[in-house]
Amino acid sequence: MNDVATPVVALLYPGDREARDRADPAASRFAPLFDALAAAGLKAVPAVYHDEFADEVEAQLGQVDGVLVWCNPIEGGRRRACPIGGSSSGRCLRPLRRSTLDGLSCR
Repeated sequence: MNDVATPVVALLYPGDREARDRADPAASRFAPLFDALAAAGLKAVPAVYHDEFADEVEAQLGQVDGVLVWCNPIEGGRRRACPIGGSSSGRCLRPLRRSTLDGLSCR
């Protein structure tokens, strides 16, 4: 019997609240990646990110073993210094990455 837990990898990509609430790996544009990670013995979970719920995503990332991040740092008028966000809230992926992702590793 295998006592080792299946590693969990989050796929982090930008989206709004509706996209986060209805995130379904099988219906995602990343469905082939979710399937490939499963075939490699990893459990992959969606982690839809937006400034408005950054704390929620940060808590989610604290429960996974690794994360793959997709973002376009200049999309939608955002600045490269604040790739997913850049709103007046001052939140962006870069501080999230420092505070949360430092402890994560991929196996």
